[in-house]
Amino acid sequence: MRSKWSAVVLILLFSMLIPVGSEVSAAKLAMTESVAARLDGTVAAASGTFKSRLRTDYDKLALLQKKELQLDSDLKSASAANNQYAAQVRKRINEIGAARIRQLETAIQKTTDKYQPLFATYDALRDSADLAKSLGNKELAAAIRKQADGMKPAIELARADIRNRKEQLTAAKREIAKQKSGIRDMLKETDAVKKRISAERKAVAALNKQLSPAWSNFTKALSRKDAARAADALGIVLSLCADNVKLKEKMLEMERSIGKTIANADARLRTLL
Repeated sequence: MRSKWSAVVLILLFSMLIPVGSEVSAAKLAMTESVAARLDGTVAAASGTFKSRLRTDYDKLALLQKKELQLDSDLKSASAANNQYAAQVRKRINEIGAARIRQLETAIQKTTDKYQPLFATYDALRDSADLAKSLGNKELAAAIRKQADGMKPAIELARADIRNRKEQLTAAKREIAKQKSGIRDMLKETDAVKKRISAERKAVAALNKQLSPAWSNFTKALSRKDAARAADALGIVLSLCADNVKLKEKMLEMERSIGKTIANADARLRTLL
């Protein structure tokens, strides 16, 4: 029988070595060799009903602690994976339309450079006409002005071309900003779920605070070989641990739903890159 309790003790001691968030980690119940020995003594002196109940509940407690340990590990892994995944998606959001924007900006610059000689010639003619007029040479000024006026249709077409390309850039930036906002909104959907997880974490912390006195009552009852009180106290401990497991199962389910939401945002992002 002692070897059976030793195995239980090893499971619980091992669980204490796994680093997880302090608020959600499994309560550290001291299921030591000493407690196991006192349980053996209490069970030996107990009536049939308490004898069976104590052993069954103690075994159930060990299994719950093992399950809670696994949940702690799964929660930690899921949370870390989700945080990393979300960070990667947010970083890649900035890549949406980047190539398109660069292409449009380059096109504007090339178009502007292409028409620069035309604009320079037109400006030079107008300046020359103004200079001739200021010098009193009206005929020369009129001739130069006429030459400049003849360039106006080409100038208007050039300006319209540049303006059109700038409008394309503005429209592209507006569309891309909308696309980025859409992906970010998808990621924001996880905020409400994170709040619910936080609430469950606080609930776990509250349960863990109740476990300490309940466990103390159990061990004290064992010391007095009071099987009835020990069974009742152990029942409370078992119930609290079971509630913890249920809460953590819900938390894990929510973490997985967060992962799915991030994956959906990622899938949408990939269609835009």
